[in-house]
This record gives sequence, structure tokens and C-alpha cells, in this order.
Amino acid sequence: MKTKWTNGILLYLLWSITTILGFLCLTTANNLSLLGLSSSSLNRWEASLMAQFIFLVLGLLWFSLVIVAESRYRKSVTRTALWRRFSLVSSIELFFLSGAQLIPVLVVIKLGLGINWWSLLLPATEIVGGVMFLEQGKSG
Repeated sequence: MKTKWTNGILLYLLWSITTILGFLCLTTANNLSLLGLSSSSLNRWEASLMAQFIFLVLGLLWFSLVIVAESRYRKSVTRTALWRRFSLVSSIELFFLSGAQLIPVLVVIKLGLGINWWSLLLPATEIVGGVMFLEQGKSG
């Protein structure tokens, strides 16, 4: 009985971490889309409509991630594959976050506006974390 209780706590702890990382992916992707829309030739009303539509689609994707992750984590508790599934999902989220945060830095470099090397620290850390989680997910 005690192991089911601790497995349940671990499940929801890992699920909440996945949810928070997913929300960070949502906000980062939304900021990236706003950056793209600000440099487009759309007028103010079209850009506002597109921004809201993109946020709605991203929010639905995030909500789907939350539902599917909870379901998959719940099924994997009984098969003791929870850590492997969590590692794979977290590695995908971290790779997405690093890419979405690296794109504006690359745009700044391409425009020749100079670079603050500290702005590469967070994406590099996320890539390292993603690789570590990916290796954990592969090894089981």
C-alpha cells in the first residue's frame, strides 16, 4: 500500500514538472511567434488576430501535452517505466526550449548587431540537460 502512495506522489511530481516545462515552451513559442509577426508586413489588426490564433493553437497543444503526459505517466507507474517516459518527454521539451531561445540570438548575429555571450548560456544549458535526459530515457 505504501509503494502505491509514493508512486502516486512521484507520478504527480514528475507530471507537474512536465506541465511547467510545457508552459515554458508555450510562452517561448508565443514570444517567438510575436517576434516573427512584428517583422511581418501585416497591419495591426491582422497581426493581433494572428497572435491570438497562434496563442490559442499553442495553448491547445500544451493542454494536449498535459492530458497525454498524465495518462502515459499513470500507465507507466505499474510497469516501472515512469522515469524513462519522463526523461524522453523532458528531453523533447528542453530541446524545443533551447531552439526557440537560440533563434532570436542567431537573428541578432545575422543582423550584425553584436552578441552578448551570456545569452547563449541558457540554450546551452538546456541542450546539455536535454542530452542528459535523452540518455537517461534510452538506458531505461
